[in-house]
Amino acid sequence: MSPRRPSLKPRKPPAAAGGGSPALLRKYRGLLSKHDALVRKLDERTTTFTLSSWALETSASALAVLRTGEVVVANARWRALSRERGPWWREEKGQGTGPTYAALRDLAEAEAVLAEAEGGARITRFRQVRGAQPQVLEVRTERVTHPLAGQVLVLARDITAQARDEEELAQARATLLERAQLRALGELAAGMAHDLRNTLNAMRLRLEMLQRDASAITEHGQHHMDALARIVADAGERVGRLQDFSRPRTRSTVERVQLLDVIRDAVDIARGGIEHRRDGQASRLDVVLPGTLPQVSGSAMELRYVLINLLINARDAMPRGGTIRVRAGSRG
Repeated sequence: MSPRRPSLKPRKPPAAAGGGSPALLRKYRGLLSKHDALVRKLDERTTTFTLSSWALETSASALAVLRTGEVVVANARWRALSRERGPWWREEKGQGTGPTYAALRDLAEAEAVLAEAEGGARITRFRQVRGAQPQVLEVRTERVTHPLAGQVLVLARDITAQARDEEELAQARATLLERAQLRALGELAAGMAHDLRNTLNAMRLRLEMLQRDASAITEHGQHHMDALARIVADAGERVGRLQDFSRPRTRSTVERVQLLDVIRDAVDIARGGIEHRRDGQASRLDVVLPGTLPQVSGSAMELRYVLINLLINARDAMPRGGTIRVRAGSRG
C-alpha cells in the first residue's frame, strides 16, 4: 500500500484566539505555504519517477549500472539479453575480431574497466557468432562522475539490421569499384590492342616483302623468317583475344563452348598482370590442363570474364606474391 499523500487543499489558518499575535499568524501562514510547495514538488518528482521507470522498462535498449563488477540496477531488456549465451566477439576496426566473452555481463564488466581507465565514453561493437544470423550489439560504457561516483553506466543497442545494411552497402561499393577497375582495364586493353595490332601489321608486311625476295634469303635465314612469322601470327591472335575482352559486353548468346580454349584465353590475358607487377611482388601461375575437356552450353565471353576475375582476385588476395594454381578436369 502506497503512503498517503498530504492533501493539496489550502488550509485555513486558525483564528487568533483572544486577539493573538499577528506575527505568529504570519509565521504559520509561511510554514503552510512552504508545506504546500513541498507537496507539489513531491508530486512532480513522483510523476517524473513513474514516467522514467516506465520508459526504462519498455525501452528497446538494454541499460544497466555497474559498480565494482556488480550490476546495481538493470532494465528488462538487459535482463533478457543477459539470458542469451555467447560467445560475443568484440569487433576491432582493421584488426578483425578481438576478445571473446561468454555472456553480456562478462563483456560489460570488461568494458566498464576500460571505461574507468580511459575516463570517457567508450563505444564498441560485439557480434554473437552463435547461430545462422549473428546478433550485433553496440555497447556504450561511461563512468558516472556525479552524483553516482564510482559507477559505470552501460547502454547496449541491438544494431543487427544496421550492421547487415552496412555490410551489404560495403559489398555493393566493392562490386562497383571492381566493375570500375575492370572497365578501366578494358579501356586500357582496347587502346593497347589497337596500337599492337598496327605494329604487328607493319611487321607482317615487312616479313611478306622479305619472303617474296627469296634470292636474298639463305635457307637458314628462311627458317628464322618462318619462325618470326609464326610469332607475329600468334601475337596477333593474342591481341584479338584482348580486344574481344575489352569490348563492351552486350547480351550474351548461348553457344557450345570449348572450356579448354576459354581457360587458356583467360590465363593468357591475365598472365601479364599477375606475373609482372609494378610493386615487384609478382605471383606465379601454375597451370595444369588436360588434353581435352567437354563442351558446355554458355557464353565464351562471360566464362572468360569470370575466370579472369577469379585470377585477378587470387592475385589481390596475395599482396606479397605467391603461386596461383589453375587446374581443370571432368567428372562422371
